[in-house]
Amino acid sequence: MPCRRVSGRPLHRRPPCRYDKQVSQATTIEEQVRQALEIIRPAIQLDGGDIEFHGVKDGVVTVMLLGTCESCPISPVTLKQGVERLLRERVAGVTEVVAIEA
Repeated sequence: MPCRRVSGRPLHRRPPCRYDKQVSQATTIEEQVRQALEIIRPAIQLDGGDIEFHGVKDGVVTVMLLGTCESCPISPVTLKQGVERLLRERVAGVTEVVAIEA
């Protein structure tokens, strides 16, 4: 779902993604989050890390960053600028993403 201005017009348009249909067809928020995480997982894995879904409550998604992400000083940026942004765009009701320690 693109960001919207007060006027209701999109701020930006992103090209359709093959995952959009899958995410929109998922029936629960947990399924939607799991499917959306599959979009960003390959990028995280390229750097030697991984992401594991732990749950969602009141719009807050809990994940665990694994592999090289555990000790990476940039992982908070990846979490907020990458994972959280993606989930907020694609899953209605997601307000925040937090990482738990291993």
